[in-house]
Amino acid sequence: MSNIDKPDASVLKRLYALIYDGLLLVAIDLVVVLLPASFLITFKQVDTHSSSYLVSVIGGILLTHLLFYGWFWTHGGQTLGMRAWKLKLISFNDGGTINWLQALKRFLLGLPAWLLLVLAVLDLFSTGSTVNTALILFGLLWWVMDNRAGLWRETISHSRMIQLPKK
Repeated sequence: MSNIDKPDASVLKRLYALIYDGLLLVAIDLVVVLLPASFLITFKQVDTHSSSYLVSVIGGILLTHLLFYGWFWTHGGQTLGMRAWKLKLISFNDGGTINWLQALKRFLLGLPAWLLLVLAVLDLFSTGSTVNTALILFGLLWWVMDNRAGLWRETISHSRMIQLPKK
C-alpha cells in the first residue's frame, strides 16, 4: 500500500503527537531562546518590557518551532511525536516528503489557531475574564476544523497527515 492510499490521521492522534512535540519544544525553547534572553537581562540590563525585546523572544520561539517542524517534515515526514503515534506528513503530489515551501505554508497557516489559544491562556492568567473561555473554545474549534483532512491548510500546503499501519 502506497502512502497515498493510507487513511488520514485522526484529530485525537494529531493532538497527542502535538503534546509530545510540545514538551520537546519547551525544552528546546528554554535552551535556544530563553536562556540567552536571561543572560541579556542579567548582564546587559535589557528592558524586558520593551517591544524590541518581546518581538525578538517571540520571533526566536517562532523561528525555532518553524525550523523544528520544517526539518522533521522535510526529512522523513515525521516529528518525534508523530513517530510515537505512527503519523506521517506526505505530499499530495507523490506521497513522499514535503519540501520547505510546503512546510512553511503549513506552519504559517496553523499559527492563527495557536496564537489565539496562547493569547487566551495568557489573558486568562492575567485577568481571569470569562471571554477567555470563548476564545479558548474558538481556538480549539479552529484547530480541530483545521486538522480535518482536506481542509484549507492541507489543501494550500499540498500536504496530508496519514496514519501508518501498526507493525
